[in-house]
Parts: sequence; C-alpha cells; structure tokens
Amino acid sequence: MERREQEKRGILDTGSRWTWIGKDVADEMGIELTKKKMKARTADNRLAEGVLSAKPMNFEYRTNGRM
Repeated sequence: MERREQEKRGILDTGSRWTWIGKDVADEMGIELTKKKMKARTADNRLAEGVLSAKPMNFEYRTNGRM
C-alpha cells in the first residue's frame, strides 16, 4: 500500500460508521474515488451523499496534536 501523509483539522464523529471527507480534500490528497454513491442520515436528520474511496485507507486521529 502506498503511504501518503497529510495533516488536516476536523471534527470526528466517533459514532459514525464511515469516515467522510470533502471531495476537495480527497482531490488534494490524491485519493481515487469510485462512481458508486452512498447515502447516510446525519444526527440532525440531514441526508449526506458521497462516493467511496477506490482503495482501502487508514486514518490516524490526533487529539491536541497527540496520537
């Protein structure tokens, strides 16, 4: 697996089934996306739609700059 690192700030929903990032972030990080669309309902009952990563990915979350 190719290794790429990039640090981004965001909010983590520990109850979420999927990790969601914006298309602009995916493009900036060179993440290849599929055409398959997914839909999910947010905690405040909004409908979110996105596409899947074409390859498996690992994320490392840090709190206050620490792992």
